[in-house]
Amino acid sequence: KYKCDITTAGNFHSWRVALFEHLSEYNIKFWGMPPPLWMPKKFLTGSYQNHAVYNEEKAKAFLGAKIVLNNLHFAEIYGLNARAFEAAGIGSFQLLDWRPGIENLFTDGVEIITFNGIKDLKIKLNYWLEHPIERELIAKASKKRAMHEHTYLHRLQLIIDTIQGKKNGFPLPKI
Repeated sequence: KYKCDITTAGNFHSWRVALFEHLSEYNIKFWGMPPPLWMPKKFLTGSYQNHAVYNEEKAKAFLGAKIVLNNLHFAEIYGLNARAFEAAGIGSFQLLDWRPGIENLFTDGVEIITFNGIKDLKIKLNYWLEHPIERELIAKASKKRAMHEHTYLHRLQLIIDTIQGKKNGFPLPKI
């Protein structure tokens, strides 16, 4: 049910659909609520699962795919979405949009792989789909980092320490 080359879970935002329209040659499973009626649906043929996944089922969907594709919202200028930490925390291999400051959270090329634009994404998809051993090493490193630094407990402690003046949180971006 969950096996595929590429997966994602989320809403059918126009910017997400615009990216996935360029990936019709891949075996993709897109998990989420139905798209709006006005949205063109030609890219959905065979990929849209007509079902949103949460919790354990989302973990199964992510782990059933070779690659979790995480295209961040264009307004996420500095930071990551929850999906980045969910995928990392369960040990999925993840390709995500590069953003300033990502190096404070994960090491690109070691724990995650980032992409910049459609051309770069396709090059990396083609490469990583053909390298399962390397994908597994990166997924394991991602999970280890997430468990050691990116749990809710870690985040809450950082907030408390920052409020109390013991830490400064993450550095501000240079955009």
